[in-house]
Amino acid sequence: MYGPSNIISTKTGNESDFSNSSNHTNSNDNIFPNTILLSGPPNHINHSDVNFTWTGVDDNTSTENLSYSYKLEGMDDLWSVWSADTSIIYTKLSNGDYVFLVKAKNQEGNTDPTPAKKEFTIRLDEEEPKSKIFYVYWSIQEKILPLDDSFHVEKNEPFTRQIKIPQSNLKSVTFKLTWKDEITTPLLHFGKDTLTFSIEAPDGKKLFKKESIGNGTILYIKDNINDKPEVTEIESENLSTAQIKLIQEYYNTNWENKTIQLNVNLKVGEISILRRLMEQGNNFKLEISYEYYNPELSEKEDNPPDTRILSGPTGTIKDNTVTFSWIGSDDISSSEQLEYSYKLLEYDAEWSQWKTETSTTYSDLPDGEYTFFILTKDFRGNIDPTPANQTFKIDQETEDDDTTSPDTNILSGPTGTIYCNTVTFTWDGSDDKTSANDMKFSYYLTGKDPDWSDWITVKSKTYTNLSTGNYTFQIKTKDKAGNIDPTPATRSFTVINRFATRVIEFNNGTDNHPDYNDPHVTLGGPRGLGDTMGSLHVLSLGINGNITLGFEVNITNGPGMDFVIFENPFYINNQPGKVYAELIYVEISTDGVNFARFPSISNTPCSGSIYPDDVTNLAGIWPVYINVDTNNIDPFNPNVAGGDAFDLQDLNSNPLVQSGLVDLQNINYIRLIDIFGDGSNLDSRGNPIYDPTDMDNGADIDAISIINYMWIE
Repeated sequence: MYGPSNIISTKTGNESDFSNSSNHTNSNDNIFPNTILLSGPPNHINHSDVNFTWTGVDDNTSTENLSYSYKLEGMDDLWSVWSADTSIIYTKLSNGDYVFLVKAKNQEGNTDPTPAKKEFTIRLDEEEPKSKIFYVYWSIQEKILPLDDSFHVEKNEPFTRQIKIPQSNLKSVTFKLTWKDEITTPLLHFGKDTLTFSIEAPDGKKLFKKESIGNGTILYIKDNINDKPEVTEIESENLSTAQIKLIQEYYNTNWENKTIQLNVNLKVGEISILRRLMEQGNNFKLEISYEYYNPELSEKEDNPPDTRILSGPTGTIKDNTVTFSWIGSDDISSSEQLEYSYKLLEYDAEWSQWKTETSTTYSDLPDGEYTFFILTKDFRGNIDPTPANQTFKIDQETEDDDTTSPDTNILSGPTGTIYCNTVTFTWDGSDDKTSANDMKFSYYLTGKDPDWSDWITVKSKTYTNLSTGNYTFQIKTKDKAGNIDPTPATRSFTVINRFATRVIEFNNGTDNHPDYNDPHVTLGGPRGLGDTMGSLHVLSLGINGNITLGFEVNITNGPGMDFVIFENPFYINNQPGKVYAELIYVEISTDGVNFARFPSISNTPCSGSIYPDDVTNLAGIWPVYINVDTNNIDPFNPNVAGGDAFDLQDLNSNPLVQSGLVDLQNINYIRLIDIFGDGSNLDSRGNPIYDPTDMDNGADIDAISIINYMWIE
């Protein structure tokens, strides 16, 4: 279910599934940041909710420190305030044409002058277009015109040849003529012949003319005949019609099947006393090749490649010769088809030419701080929007007089027992000779990291998705002379994850919402939006769909309620008690095989509204107030968190519990099953369950939290 019209903005990571970037570079640095649109709606949609995500890249400002402003033309023509948000959700949009724009700003205040842009149309009263989007990739292909191995030009009769290059979208044509004057010898070098090569374009215009005396090579390259076509996608019913449409509408037909005239003329160069040699001509070889933009159509969008630095210096080093190696990866191009361009900031004036090599060495670098950047380009021309980079400093001065170790202090971080699986530590170091800016740090989280980290200059570290368990965080400092704190600062804590952590099984129901089809959003804490709005942080089960979730702690039958199911219901027209609900059967299991269903009672009407008091032991009825991203509400107290709480004691008389197959003190799995609201599903007493508000898409699952639990170390 989806709530009333609203705009929901969240800060996300640097994902990459949908890309539209604007490039601004000069020979030294990016003056402006680049804005990259990662995801957005298709060109034509028949629903009113749209989601955009984006990121940015800048030479001097890191991605996480960029800020953004956006607007949706057709709804709000004013730019938003600058913020670190990297996503926006618009809901309940009306029919019409829209243009979404977003631009990045770096810490120096420079703003991307060409915002990333996405146009789309909403037609709520129309069916989704049956046509598909075919992506067009313009690779550069080369062909060699088949010619005889060699030709002959006579003294009084020039050689002529007409050729046709039957290919649209030409990029370049190369003509190469090689010859040697067979008669001239070193003793007769003053009597060399002259060969003239000329080319006429299809319209009769003289394109080229050049002479060569004695022997040599005449080379002519006609480049940039056509620019690469700009079309990147075609909407059509099938591949064959898309190909026809591409040829008819987007092919450039310059030079296609038109005659090019070639002329080779010989002037005999022997002086009069040598005419007895009776020279008549010379042999020559003519080679013609051409490049053209070759379109490839695919239903799969080619995402930009990724780049990863494999080796290279970090921290402060004394050696002024450094070597970097790297690797690129792409969803379509093979490793052999990838090319790379690199730049050493504060040393290179420009990015290197694109190369296939995966390493480079710099020698005799002066003392100073450097950052090495590396980009990957796939064979279709897509470039990694976020260059891999690594910073290091060369300091060849010795500091043998500094033998005092620095001290390390943890400024913030968790202690004791916590119930979230994301933690952040901050720290600082102090030394008698090394300034704070020149310190290096290495950290190690036992139970998570395989070893101590590389030496870094940043003073914070965030860990996500920690499993339930005991952890000790250690951090140590190294000064400029290389002295290391012998007693790292430590902090111990315990994580008990009281939310679902594993998707055991997910079975799509019919008519599930295609935009909310990721079962992994049900892991971790809930993101509720209160009485009047349904959260979009959900999995759409579809009609009669189901999901089984696992946990890192055992759910136990304790005092009061034992766990809470968070769906996304909300009150209709802000009337408490009158709820937009999507009802769910709830089942629990010890072994993942035998599931006991909570005994349910339904007094819901077959039409009209539903009230929470109409049902017992069915989920999907109470609004959700807890949002782990935006508030500090206790997710384990349903009185304030909302959601649907369940007491394992209600299953005490279940046959599976009585037989011991389901142990109420050792519950490891919860299964949630959508109830289609037409009365075909029954409660435990055999009464039909009606849900007049749930006739499409099925229930939406946000999260599960555990109240009573047991964790064995």
